[in-house]
Amino acid sequence: MSAARRNAGLVGAATALLFFAVIIASRMYALTTIISANAISVRPGDYALAAAWAMVLCGILFFMPVEAAERGALTAVWTIKAAVSLGLMWFYERHYGKALDAYGYFSCAANPRFTFRGLEYGSRDNLLIELIHLHTLIIPNSYDAVKIGFSFIGLIAVFLFYRAAVIFLAKDDIRIFYILALYPAILFWSSILGKEPITFLGMALFAYGAVGSWRRGGLKHFAAVFAGMLFVGVIRIWLVYIMVLSLAVMFVITKGKKLCVKAVFVADVLVGLFLVLNRTVSRTFGVRSGAAPGTSLETVGEMLNLRSRLANTAFSGGGSSLQPPAIHSLHGLILHAPAAVFDAFFRPLPGDVKGIWGLLGSIDGVVLPALLLIAVTRTRLKEIKDPLIIGAILFLFAWGGMYGLTVYNYGALVRYRLQILPMFLLLLLYLSRKRPKVG
Repeated sequence: MSAARRNAGLVGAATALLFFAVIIASRMYALTTIISANAISVRPGDYALAAAWAMVLCGILFFMPVEAAERGALTAVWTIKAAVSLGLMWFYERHYGKALDAYGYFSCAANPRFTFRGLEYGSRDNLLIELIHLHTLIIPNSYDAVKIGFSFIGLIAVFLFYRAAVIFLAKDDIRIFYILALYPAILFWSSILGKEPITFLGMALFAYGAVGSWRRGGLKHFAAVFAGMLFVGVIRIWLVYIMVLSLAVMFVITKGKKLCVKAVFVADVLVGLFLVLNRTVSRTFGVRSGAAPGTSLETVGEMLNLRSRLANTAFSGGGSSLQPPAIHSLHGLILHAPAAVFDAFFRPLPGDVKGIWGLLGSIDGVVLPALLLIAVTRTRLKEIKDPLIIGAILFLFAWGGMYGLTVYNYGALVRYRLQILPMFLLLLLYLSRKRPKVG
């Protein structure tokens, strides 16, 4: 059977599954209303409307400028993601109820008194609410339909990460897309309604643009880098600093550039980041530069105070929270950093969090360390010469240190890890690959 016929059959089967989902949904809207009533009022038929919206978005995939094999894979994965959003997500939402931020975002956006003020850069929650409000103009008053829209954003993000891998490897391998898209943590957390899918899309654009710029050049790849920074910056501005620094390091170690040019470039980057850092912290966390001691980032002590404040307030709370360790010196921060990076990448481990959701969250704590061990045993230092590999490693360590030192809630860590999980997973898979034997 030809590849075209196989893909046509795959697309047809996926469409049929979504069609039957609509039929089943029309019979189950009462159940959905009961579950959702714990947190927010949902009109009857909301679930059926969301399933129909999933079918419409499935149709959009037919018009994407991709290869036939990629279109078939996108359609198959979208069917699974839609099922996760409208099926497995039920139990997650029922378990946490009103504690979920998603319900609050939607209730504000769907409120008849809501006034759209325009998309404002730098206002994270308001921006997300206004994006949801724009979606409600397409599908009114349907929480599940908005969730399907965010899940579709997650699908596009995964595909961009896959395309970045294709450019890096200089060959197509659709198995990579399936691995990324169906990896449990990526599949689930890129299918929710919240900040994660938006940040995820920004990271995907950045990765696609960075790899494309170094491998192929071209305006579209540079545009993707800046678009990625924009998407990430509107939600989590501090990640943009890591992006800029990793790009600067990649530029410096790339051959063919004069030393003086590299020195000037790095100096400009460092000065620029320093000048805007306090202002960014002030807008994001309410820390005012020049205020009382310990409320700016002008000294090491003030930086440690900010870290303590974030660890104890901004990223804490919930049943899976831990008591953050007290760190009072730069020396103590450095000593704790390795454990913090480990926590950011691998916790919760099996047994850290009780219950089915804790067990599902611990999958990363089993799979990722195993892949890391294989990668370490198979990789030689001389193999790590590519600026993209070095830039990815730097980015990941910086991210791990930032989140590991400030987030002491396992539930939050699992969600936030989505930002870098495809990059980390691809790097581990690449470094743990089997090398051809030299005879």
